[in-house]
Amino acid sequence: MLRHLSWMLALLGCLFTAPLWAQEYVDAPPVLANDPAAQGINISRVAVDPNFVKDAYHQVSSGMVNYGYSRHPYAQFTGESAFDKGAAPSSFFANLNYLRITPIEVLNYVGGWAWGLEWANFASTSEDVLAGQGSVAASSVEMSANLFTVNARVFFRSVTEDRIQPFLGMGIGALNGDFSSVDTSGNRSRTSFLGLAHFNTFGTNVMFTPRGGMVLELRNVTIPDATTSNDPFNQGNGSSTSLEFTGTMLNFTGFYRF
Repeated sequence: MLRHLSWMLALLGCLFTAPLWAQEYVDAPPVLANDPAAQGINISRVAVDPNFVKDAYHQVSSGMVNYGYSRHPYAQFTGESAFDKGAAPSSFFANLNYLRITPIEVLNYVGGWAWGLEWANFASTSEDVLAGQGSVAASSVEMSANLFTVNARVFFRSVTEDRIQPFLGMGIGALNGDFSSVDTSGNRSRTSFLGLAHFNTFGTNVMFTPRGGMVLELRNVTIPDATTSNDPFNQGNGSSTSLEFTGTMLNFTGFYRF
C-alpha cells in the first residue's frame, strides 16, 4: 500500500510540476526560449502546426510500465511465503498503445475523447522477484504475461492546443501467460493461465510538440480470477487453481501522433 501511495504522489507531483519544465515549441530563433514572458509566449499552450490540423488523430505510445500487485502471483502460485513481498515486474518498451483521438468541445470542460487498443508484456523470474532479500530458499519460477485491452478516455483540455491534457478512462480485456517452474524437489512443470481484466485510469498527456510528448498515467487494474491449466504446487483442487493479478500500474510513456 505504501508503495502504491508513493507512486500516486510521484505522479501527482509530475502533473503539477510538468508545466514548469516543459519548453515551448515554436519555429523561432532560440532567443525566444530564453525569455518567454518578455516575448508574450504562453508556455501552457502548444504552437499549432497549420499543416497538422485533422478531425481525428492517431497516437501510438510506448515506454515504461510498472505493475505493483496487491497479492503477488508467485506467492499464490507456489504457496511460498518468500514471495509475499516480492518485487513487481516492469514492462520496458515491451508494450504498445494505440489511440484514435477526436477533438471535441463540451461546455469548455471536455476537449477530446479517444478509444484504442493496448498490449503489454510483463516478464519476471524468481531472482527478479526476490532481489534484495538476500539468500532465500524458494522454487524457481519464470513468468511471462500478456495483457490485451480495449480502452477509452475523455480529455479535459484541448487535445491540440493545451500542453497539459488531463484525462479519465477505463478499459477491459484479458490477461494470458504461463509459468515455467521447478520446485524445491526438482520437479519441472509448465502452467498457462487466462483471466478477464478491467481497469480505471487517470493521468495526463504532456505535449512537447504538436506531434509528440509523453503520457503520465496511474491505473487501478482488477484481474480477480486467472485460472491455471494445472496446479503443480497443489494450491487449488489439484487440477487447477485461481490467481489474482489485481494491482496498480504506473505508466511513463512517450507518444507520437500522425
